[in-house]
Amino acid sequence: MREIAYVFVLGCTCLLVWGVFHLLDLLVNWLVSKVWLVLEKRHLSRRRD
Repeated sequence: MREIAYVFVLGCTCLLVWGVFHLLDLLVNWLVSKVWLVLEKRHLSRRRD
């Protein structure tokens, strides 16, 4: 019974860690795209002047 509990806890921990990293990856990608858009807009506005 103990072994099953250990495996269950280990599996949940792995899933949690994977989920957190996946969310962080999505967040970083979103932030990079937002920053890229802002920089692109600034660059375009500078070109027009």
